[in-house]
Parts: sequence; structure tokens; C-alpha cells
Amino acid sequence: MAEDLMIRLAEPRDMKNVFELSNEDTVRAVSIHPEKIEWEKHIKWFESTLKNPDILFYVAETADGDFIGQLRFARENDDWIVSISLVKEIRRRGIGQLILKQTMQMSGLRTFTAYVGKRNLPAQKMFLSLDYRCTGTKEINQKTYDVFEYTFDPAPSGAPSFPRGGEKFNDTGSDAVETAQNMVRSLKINILTSKSSWMNLFDKTLKTELENRGHTVKLISSKTELEKADISFFLSCFEIVGPEYLKKSDHNIVVHESDLPRGKGWSPASWQILEGKNVIPVMLFEAVEAVDAGRIYLKDNIRLNGSELIDEWHRLLGNKTIEMCLKFTDGYPGIVERGQEQRGEESFYPRRRPKDSELDINKTVSEQFNLLRIVDNEQYPAFFVKDGKKYLLKIYEDRNDE
Repeated sequence: MAEDLMIRLAEPRDMKNVFELSNEDTVRAVSIHPEKIEWEKHIKWFESTLKNPDILFYVAETADGDFIGQLRFARENDDWIVSISLVKEIRRRGIGQLILKQTMQMSGLRTFTAYVGKRNLPAQKMFLSLDYRCTGTKEINQKTYDVFEYTFDPAPSGAPSFPRGGEKFNDTGSDAVETAQNMVRSLKINILTSKSSWMNLFDKTLKTELENRGHTVKLISSKTELEKADISFFLSCFEIVGPEYLKKSDHNIVVHESDLPRGKGWSPASWQILEGKNVIPVMLFEAVEAVDAGRIYLKDNIRLNGSELIDEWHRLLGNKTIEMCLKFTDGYPGIVERGQEQRGEESFYPRRRPKDSELDINKTVSEQFNLLRIVDNEQYPAFFVKDGKKYLLKIYEDRNDE
């Protein structure tokens, strides 16, 4: 789509076009309120939205006046919530990025927030390509949405302000093509997981997902197998990887389950569960020579209810790790520029040993249930000692008693 585009404030004449676009099945499927919209309700909503001082409402159209999309910024406290939808003919062509970028500049606003469904990968790519940061999740209508945020740097003194409508731009040709090419760039990727790690149950799935995106992926279990690559993921890697290995890749990525710089070191999820925590932070960051000290690219978390045994919370962490690695590669290389240095006082968890699975026979099961949740029935089972003898305990959930 090479013709010029026009972005302007919405007007009453846009009511029907916005209604038809908003009621498309694909648009409703990714909306926070997915139910179909009735025309009478739309009329009231549209008229009130145009008058609402806390909503900036734009439409995009071709130079010939053909409607191609709508975009709104709605005030929520100090933030402005982004809502954008485009006609199907121009989706997945890099046009959405250009429209959103231009409209953000036109608005004169500084902070923006978008709520994006977990499976809405095109929208995730769009926001990441514009330097939005994924800062966490939010529950809305019993669904979990990723939160993407962007803040303009303060304009220098004397910098021009942007108008709020009627802006025209014609860079949809080469810029859109370049953006689209960057989004599908093929990467060479290593995934290193130690042989004895539980992550081996998930790294093959990550490999398949990355290959489905057109990347070349090598699955390895030792640093000596590392090859030159764009990205190397170190997922539950028990080796110390020195600079001679890190330099083989442009970026070396670790996923770690703590609120860095707090909780560096070994088995952070296990230690936090033992502490009684049910919200486990998950960080994706750059590996450097210092332990768990690199720039953070993504932050998220998993939520537990306090009953999950090790296989269950491993599954949650494994799926979250896959999700975050895919977000990183989908947003690469732009996501690297948005990395943040770690701030705060660091702390370290020690390595867990088999002796850490010992139960106290003088305490109740309830008092020690969190310890039972983190023991591995095969590698480091729970045990207790009585009268000089050691007894092993294995724990399973009885799924037949339901």
C-alpha cells in the first residue's frame, strides 16, 4: 500500500465505518468486550466518545478518503490507553506501526498503555516494534492481558509540538516494507539446557515454535556445543559459561524466577515457594560474566494457589519461559534497546542440596507442605530420620478422588 495516508480526528460521518470495523469477527475476538455491538448502542457510544475530553479519537484514511482504521487514546489516571483496529486489507503489512507511531506524536501525549491478549501475537509485535515495554499482566473480565507501556522522553526546550489531527504522511512504502522484513528476519539460535534439568520437558516445544517462525535452532546440553549465533538461550543451565563462550552469540539470554537483583543464584522459585510466596516474578535478561547481573528485557510472573506440586509449577514456569523467549525473538532486535539495568540491593539464594529435603518429624504436614511442594520424588525426595534410620517419602496428588 504505497498511497499517502491521512490521520484526522474522528467526525460524525465516521460512525458507520467504525461500527462495521468494530463488529468484524476478528476485531471482536481480540477485544476486551468480545460480544457483538448493537447499532443503537453504538450510536450513543460514538456520540458520547466524540464529546468526551478524556478520549482522543482518530481515524485513518487513504488520500482518496477511503476509511482504513480507527485509533483511540482513553485517559486512565495518568496514562492513556491505546485501542487500535484496522481494516483487514492492510493488516500484517507494517501499516499499523506507522499509523500508531504518527498518531502518538500527533496527540501531544507522553505516556501510553496497551492491554494485549496473550494470543494476539500481531499486536504484541506491533507494540514491541515501537519500543513499548511489556511490564506485566492485568486481569480484565477474568482474562489475563499483557501490559505494554511507552513513555516519550521529555521534549527539549523549544521543540515543536504536534497537532492533534489532519496529519498526512507518505512513508508507508519503504518503511513499511523494512518493518515487515525485520519482523520475519530469520535468526540463528542456540538453546542450552543441562541434561538433568526439568526444562528438558519444554525446550523442544520452544525449538519447534521458533522453527515455525522461520528461525534456525540448535538444541544443546553443554557450553562446548555452542555455535556462532544471533541468540543463545541458557535455560536451566548448570554450567558456568565464561566470556569465551558468551562471545559466540550476539546476545545471550537467561530466564530467571526472581525480582532481580533480589534472589540471584540457585533455584529461586523453590526458595520462594518455601517462603510461602504465590506470585513468582520471572525475568528475561542478558547473561554477562557477573552472576545474574545483565540488563532486563522482559518482566512477568506466574501465580500459584498454594496447592501446586513440583510438576505443576514446573509446567507453569516452562510455559512462561517459552512465552517470554518467543516475545524476545519476535521483538528482536528492537527489544534489546529497551533493556533496563538492574536497580536495588542484590541478594542470593544458595544451591539446594538433597539434605534440604529433610522433614522435621516434630512438625505437622501442614507446617511443612511448602517443602513437600518443591521436592523431586526421584532426584531429591523428601525424607525424615527417626531412631537413626532414614525414611523416604514421595508425594503425589490423588487425581482419582474427584
